[in-house]
Formats: sequence, structure tokens, C-alpha cells
Amino acid sequence: MSNELAKIESFGGGRGEFSSREFEKPRLNLVQGVGSLSGLKTPKGETLHAGDFVLMREYKLHSDSEVTVVSFSKSYLENIDPTGEVRPREFQTEEEVLANGGNFDYQKDRGDHPDNYSPIGRLDLMIQVGEDFPIALDFGGSFYTPAIWRVARGAFKSIVFRLNAIEAGLKVRREPLSIVKFLLSAERAMRGHFIPRITKAGTNTPEFVEFVRSIFAS
Repeated sequence: MSNELAKIESFGGGRGEFSSREFEKPRLNLVQGVGSLSGLKTPKGETLHAGDFVLMREYKLHSDSEVTVVSFSKSYLENIDPTGEVRPREFQTEEEVLANGGNFDYQKDRGDHPDNYSPIGRLDLMIQVGEDFPIALDFGGSFYTPAIWRVARGAFKSIVFRLNAIEAGLKVRREPLSIVKFLLSAERAMRGHFIPRITKAGTNTPEFVEFVRSIFAS
């Protein structure tokens, strides 16, 4: 277990041996023009606008916040309202979807379409934050938090397709994806919807890569 996680534990009331898998990582969201996040004020008094990235629904990311993608995965999510009484089913493979009566009709809009499935990506991230963030791990005087980002539909294509291409090149050089430093941005698409973009912004040091590995491996 990393020293940083041990520090987090020392401030809490829990007792016992915990790892990074046993606390809820902050979730990253992209604010859309229509939705529960748009127009909200953060504890710092900042108003959330469409195109902003936000952690834990209340911490607005700065445009120059560095992001490291530790890993990403793909699954298939049922096309029903995730806030409804019935929770959408999720499967890891196309074979599982078909075995459970599902289909891949990608022409259907987002909404109430039981048995209809589309790909969704889960990204494990290390994001640069301020020292005041609830989970702020110090590395060289800068602070970072582990986080989770779920991307679907247009965001899935924009982010996961891009990461697949980048990782293919890294594998040739036998380098981990976490060696790459990214910046996030959002681009207005049809009907005021925003699509996230991920852009290379440099290379992380071997020491930082090891720091990230120690957090996610603990």
C-alpha cells in the first residue's frame, strides 16, 4: 500500500487494512446544456456551464489540469434511463448481450429501449487538482486524485477510439499508457450537445508513472 493512501487512512475513523479498491473514487462528468449539473454553483461559488468538466459534481476542473489515463475498458449498457426504478443491465461482451436477448440497434435514441445495448467505456484516471480537493495526493508539490470516467455514444467514439490508437503506438515501444500526459476539452456538437476531446500534452516522468502505478495497484 502506498504511503499516500496510508496518510488518507490516518485521518479517518476506519480501522483495518484498506486499499485503493476499497474507497469510492471521484467521478468525472462533462456538463451538458440540459441536465442536473448545468447552472449549479460549486462550493467555491463557481457556476457550472455546458462544456465544463466537474469532479464529484462540485469541483470544476481548470482547462490546464493534467490528466493521466491509467487504464480503460469497454462494456455494453442497456439503453434505459439510468435514474429510473429499474437499473440498466450491463454486460462485458457482445456474446453475453445476445445470450440475454439483447440487440445492437445503434439507430435508437437514448431512452427507454429495453434489450437495446450500446458500448460504454470506463476510464481510470489520475487528475491534477488543487490542494483543497478531498483526495489530494502530493507528488512533487502538485496534487492529484484518482478518478473514474464513464463515456458513452459520441463520447465513447471520441475518447476510446483515440486511446486505442495511442496505445497501439505505445505497445510497439513497450511503454504504458500512463506515460502520456493529456488535457481535456469539449467541442459543441449538434443541438448544443458537447463532445469531450482528449489531447496529448507531453510525457510523464518514470517517477510519476511509478507513483500512479503504486496508487492503482494498492
